[in-house]
Amino acid sequence: MVRKIYFFILADDLWRSLYRCRLGSSGQNHQGLSEPKFADKLHQLSEFSISKFSKNICVSAAAFLQPEALSCPKIDRALREAIERHLLLLTFAKYGWNGFFEIDQMQMNNYKFRSVVSKISLAGFSGGMSLCQSPSYKGISFGYLADITRKIATSEKWEQAFYESYDLIRVKEANPTAQMQKDLIGRELEYYLNTPFEHSFANEGQIIELKKELHSNLAVIDLNESLNLPVPFYAAVVHGGDLLPLYFTDLLTNNGKKYIQDLCERWELSELPERHPIL
Repeated sequence: MVRKIYFFILADDLWRSLYRCRLGSSGQNHQGLSEPKFADKLHQLSEFSISKFSKNICVSAAAFLQPEALSCPKIDRALREAIERHLLLLTFAKYGWNGFFEIDQMQMNNYKFRSVVSKISLAGFSGGMSLCQSPSYKGISFGYLADITRKIATSEKWEQAFYESYDLIRVKEANPTAQMQKDLIGRELEYYLNTPFEHSFANEGQIIELKKELHSNLAVIDLNESLNLPVPFYAAVVHGGDLLPLYFTDLLTNNGKKYIQDLCERWELSELPERHPIL
């Protein structure tokens, strides 16, 4: 069994095995290559060093990131997570809550679920959020998704986003005294859950594609030997390039602030918001 972890980083020098890949919406595969059997190649990594497959790994990821060819479960989750976070962060940074329009509402027991979609798309992908509201709290809890633009309104990934948005409220209602302040994401989730939310979204909107391609860095790292595990275990890292990272302004270093400023210029942002709901 192959397992994967994925995460975001700001400092390039933390990892040396970073490879350039292209995330495009074109129907052409990168360098004209046919779609490789990436799962087989991932298994082969347990026998060889990362460097021997670095070029093929990058090309494979770029090829599989074509919107019609996201069929490799071993790597596309990390890539989708990167696109999802970037799309939603960029939307909120540019337009705040006005960057989303509402496509559905539903009531389930005492819980209200609102489905909102970003007004922008990138590289053929669009993003959405599930907002869950409970009578027990003044604010909202979030779930996220990204999918091919033409599928976003009816994507099967909404179901997972609904569960994600409900889960925090479920945990808090089961244990009202539980505190989530021990980590940064927990701190922000609790802030939004307890802050009144009354925004009125437009009921329809047009999705505009800002860019047809995105560039980022990808590394797939074999952790099996270093962790002395009896099963294959890999880390997939997607970061840098065009993508906005998960950030907390109160903890940015000087290098981090410079990195963020450069990204703001690239995406024509005056600045990034002090806080954001993309967690």
